[in-house]
Amino acid sequence: MELTRFGIWREGVRCLLYDPDIPGDLLSLWTNPTPGKTLPGSLKRGSVISIEAGGKEYVHRHYFRGGYPSRLIRDRYLWLGFKRTRPWREFVLLEKMKRNGLPVPTPALACVDRTHCSYTADLVTIRLPGPSLAQCMDAHVAIDWPAIGRTIRRFHDQGIDHRDLNSHNIVLANEKEVYLLDFDRAREHRARGIWTQRNLSRLKRSLSKRGKGLGLECFWGRFMEGYRSG
Repeated sequence: MELTRFGIWREGVRCLLYDPDIPGDLLSLWTNPTPGKTLPGSLKRGSVISIEAGGKEYVHRHYFRGGYPSRLIRDRYLWLGFKRTRPWREFVLLEKMKRNGLPVPTPALACVDRTHCSYTADLVTIRLPGPSLAQCMDAHVAIDWPAIGRTIRRFHDQGIDHRDLNSHNIVLANEKEVYLLDFDRAREHRARGIWTQRNLSRLKRSLSKRGKGLGLECFWGRFMEGYRSG
């Protein structure tokens, strides 16, 4: 994918891929950080930091390992080159999906700090306007399940395998606008396959845990109606 309009900055152990249109004060948080202050210091897995700059709100996410490996290695990954790091791949995929008309966050900056044969990583995106599906379910507000189904079908039709689809990674901007986020583990496929069913099964498990007592079969049926018609 062509990335000529984006900037690349390198100094010491740090590498950045960034949108040149982002505010300078946002970029300087990574190119000229405050001595003794590390942005990810207050982060933990599943959390983000909000940053306001240039009249927009951005979301900063530090990459953490999940599952059993996280017990041994909290947030470090094997270095195989900048273009094979997690934030580079997610930044590039987000930009490609946006160009193809899919509802995803706008990538602003990807940061990698290398130490010998490993690295830590961060990603900054423009904040999406709305609550997560999990928040809506907890608040017992009306949810357009067919719209969510149609949106996920759009991703599947373009070969996007999210691989971590759950109620926290779906954002409802308004009654009809649905976004997906957190494509850290996502993969692209040339054609539909069994991976689409794995996506849906993972989402259904997430919803069953979140929506106990809300009638899973009822709203899952409405979700699938939208998915099949997408």
